Amino acid sequence: ARRYGEGTFWYGRAASTCAEMINEVLEVMQQLAREGMTMVVVTHEMGFARSAAHRVVFMADGRIVEETTPDQFFSNPRSDRAKDFLSKILHH
Repeated sequence: ARRYGEGTFWYGRAASTCAEMINEVLEVMQQLAREGMTMVVVTHEMGFARSAAHRVVFMADGRIVEETTPDQFFSNPRSDRAKDFLSKILHH
């Protein structure tokens, strides 16, 4: 059941947080998503984004470059910018 009128905005600074804490936060966020909480999440945690998102909005230089489903974005990105980003993030 999706709850309307409720939501939260998350912006993560993963570099300043230990890996153990990051995993705890991501688990809480995934549970909230399963419960229907509407969230806007700004993240570089691509595994989390892929598993938890209903929509992916990829931005570069302050502009929306792609807006699509996680499957489409991670399997077949349309823009060269997204392809470049994913090749650097997902293959290291």
